[in-house]
Amino acid sequence: GRGIVGTAESVARLGHAHVVALLDRQWDPRRAIAVVAGKIGAQDSASLMRILERMPEAGEYEEALPAPSAKRRVLVKKKSTGQSYLRLYWPMPEVSIKDINVDAALVIFSRILGGGMSSRLQEEIRVKRGLCYDIDSYPIMDFDHLGLSVESGLQSNCCLEAYELIKNIVAEFADTGPTEGEVRRAKTGATGAFARA
Repeated sequence: GRGIVGTAESVARLGHAHVVALLDRQWDPRRAIAVVAGKIGAQDSASLMRILERMPEAGEYEEALPAPSAKRRVLVKKKSTGQSYLRLYWPMPEVSIKDINVDAALVIFSRILGGGMSSRLQEEIRVKRGLCYDIDSYPIMDFDHLGLSVESGLQSNCCLEAYELIKNIVAEFADTGPTEGEVRRAKTGATGAFARA
């Protein structure tokens, strides 16, 4: 992911002039969202709009730094327990974050892979082999990159076998894609989940 923005000490050194400089450099009403909460009447809303409209438009602004390229990392935190939490992540730098069809496809993709009891990961790793208590997959959608996350809670002595199986199932799914039946069931499930939300 991204590097740490600063330490508690470096952030504490930021003053009013730094905030104003950032505002001058980055502010652009075309990219702003104003959120108002509380008991606001029509007169208050009109006054607020007049204030916002007086804010000057910026000229050219600096683009945000892109997310760094993903690198393979392995992080193991040891604990005195027989249970483990396994998390895998696949970046998708070639996929456009700005395409709404991609967002919808990723939701379906993750449901087929690990988003329910009939998903591939649940069926193969939990139901058939009993290697985990739970397993799930979901898309990670940030403002400038996409990825797929798979997470599982399991017995520590099952980690390596589950890890290899997850990698193989994800790779096979990426190569062959879903079946028509899987897509149909995932769409039905996603529609139902959206309606309940």
